Formats: sequence, structure tokens, C-alpha cells
Amino acid sequence: MIRSTLLLAFAFAFAFVLASCQSSSSQSSYDPGTGYAGESAGPERRRPFSKLPHRDAAYIGKSLQEAEGLAQSRGLTTRVIMNDGVVQPGTMDVNLNRVNFKVKGGYVRAVIRG
Repeated sequence: MIRSTLLLAFAFAFAFVLASCQSSSSQSSYDPGTGYAGESAGPERRRPFSKLPHRDAAYIGKSLQEAEGLAQSRGLTTRVIMNDGVVQPGTMDVNLNRVNFKVKGGYVRAVIRG
């Protein structure tokens, strides 16, 4: 009796966990631009440039060389995390003294601090 009750409770818990993990297709797809200014986020989910640190918004639209020079003049390191749609190798650490760029056609299209 106790064994069947525990098995039933486990089955319900497992079903609940599986159901809570599922979501609509729009929420389950990975959107690298969510929460950041840039072209990859939809307009309803894009942070306006005014919510970026005002200095970070200055990189958008500059050539990669200009943006890297500007970051260096501010004492920051840079990293290209996406170049023409190809994801570049990176690390999972967060460094607020680093500016990550998404580049398309040689120009910065999105900026992520960290």
C-alpha cells in the first residue's frame, strides 16, 4: 500500500515537472538578443537604447575597429560574440569591464556588457 502510494505520488510529481517545463514555441526558442539592444530581438522584447548604459549605446553603428578603439580608450576589453550570424567561442564568466559585440557586415549591431 505504502509502496503504491509513493509510486503514484512520484508519477504525479514527475508529470507536474514535465508539464511546467513545457512552454509555447515562442518562449522556448532561444533569442540571443532578448533584453539587449540589437537586431536579433523582436520589437516587443527589445530594450530601447536609452535603457543601455548610455556609453554602451555609442558602440552601435560603428565599425568593429572604431568600437574596439572606443572601448580600449575607456579601459574596457572587447569580444565579438557573433560575426555575420556565426556564434564565436566565448566563456560563461561575467566581466563588467568587457563589452561583447554582435557584428554584421563589419559594423556593431548589438552590445552586451559582461
